[in-house]
Amino acid sequence: LHWWREREVARGTMRRASRVGRRATAAAQRPQNLKLVREAIGDALGGPATGYFCRADFNPLFGSGAETPAPHAAIDFGALAGEAAYKGALAALYARHARSFTTPAELFAPWYSYAIASWLVTEAGLGSSGRTIVEFGGGTGAHARHVLDWLAAHAPRVYADVRYVNVEISDPMAARAEHAVWPRHGKDRFRAVRCDATGPWSRADLLGRPEEEEETVFVVALELLDNLPHDKVRWRRERGDPRHWAPVEELRVDTDKRAEVARPLRDPLVRTAAEISSKLYGGPVPLGDRSSPGESSSSFWGRLARRLLGRGGSSVLRGDDDDPLAVDAFVPTGALAFLANVVAELPSHRLFVADFDQLPPPACWAPDAALGAPLVSTPDARDLPSYLHALDGSADIFFASDFEWLATAVYHLEAERGGPAVGGPSESGPSELATSSLGGGATTNTTTKPPISILKPRTFFADGPFAAPCATRSGYNPLLDDFLNTSILLR
Repeated sequence: LHWWREREVARGTMRRASRVGRRATAAAQRPQNLKLVREAIGDALGGPATGYFCRADFNPLFGSGAETPAPHAAIDFGALAGEAAYKGALAALYARHARSFTTPAELFAPWYSYAIASWLVTEAGLGSSGRTIVEFGGGTGAHARHVLDWLAAHAPRVYADVRYVNVEISDPMAARAEHAVWPRHGKDRFRAVRCDATGPWSRADLLGRPEEEEETVFVVALELLDNLPHDKVRWRRERGDPRHWAPVEELRVDTDKRAEVARPLRDPLVRTAAEISSKLYGGPVPLGDRSSPGESSSSFWGRLARRLLGRGGSSVLRGDDDDPLAVDAFVPTGALAFLANVVAELPSHRLFVADFDQLPPPACWAPDAALGAPLVSTPDARDLPSYLHALDGSADIFFASDFEWLATAVYHLEAERGGPAVGGPSESGPSELATSSLGGGATTNTTTKPPISILKPRTFFADGPFAAPCATRSGYNPLLDDFLNTSILLR
């Protein structure tokens, strides 16, 4: 009996040791450094010193030197024969500056910026209802310089009182903006503010002086949204019900292992972004025949979504081939945070937002693929399979923007605040659904804000005099005929 009792005690000790060992092993395997996807992407792009746009040793936009891009167009469009010559000149420009892309505001300087300056004065009310322009993601200040140049030459009374604020997360680019603009327009008229567009920031942080709440602030964002971080959501549906999709999990990043981990959906910003997608589209992306500027039926992601959310399978889907039960999709939480700050801190505002509504399909497929996945590209134009490969700040991570979703988000945020009523949608604006409140309370202010319009660049630039200098000898005009994968949101 004594021997048996000793044996059982020994066995119990071993079992307890085994349980402790299993717990220790599980704890060691449990991800310790989990971040929301937007946090991981935000650090990769804008982290101090190591972020893609903030590295002191190498700034991808300008190469390894401290040179500032030329203040005017790098291509003499009038000297080109036509479209083929333009594309050849563009390829040579990319090769010369070691870049795989450029923005319309840079390529068509100063005419692109002149057109926006003209719109600010003649349509948006700069000078009559407000005097402050706030540009988010203003980079080196090239656009700000051209806008101020045009105001000084063509609207001197407006120019006399105007103030221009350049909001930039990158210290190197903010310093270059000051270097580019101050000699021509002075420190009193132009200031660079170092902060993240997604916030948190206050009205006082940007304006740096007392200002009446009723004064209109003119918000400009050119190619900002494509670099704002996104989150990743897993949507599920009940088997056999192709119409009902619900967001159930948020993906988080184990930064040590560079891997994703699914967690229950709890983050408020992710929840709101998923709610907007669900109310607008019934799921993570437009379904059926419905399309939007950001996910048109002819776009890569639109076609892919329809194929994957119908029949067939892919690594995007979770479930069997004939009846997928889940799908992963990115949601623009960075853009939502940016717009929420604008609505809260600058309630009397006008908007000019231009960005890419479609991007080329990724060159390589990744095991963690999802609908709306970003392009991940190194400075030497190599595509990486996933944002997880660029967490060290070695590559650009950029997304296409769904402009109808953005318009819906603005209306939703204003309704949630119980702010001023909005006008009805314009002919080129979002659908009736996009203008409705998504669960917000009734508006309490009878002041009517202008509706949001969504335009293609050809529509915006064709009516003014600023497109003519960008035409080639054949009549082909890249300002109107190139960059067809961009849209403009006006308010």
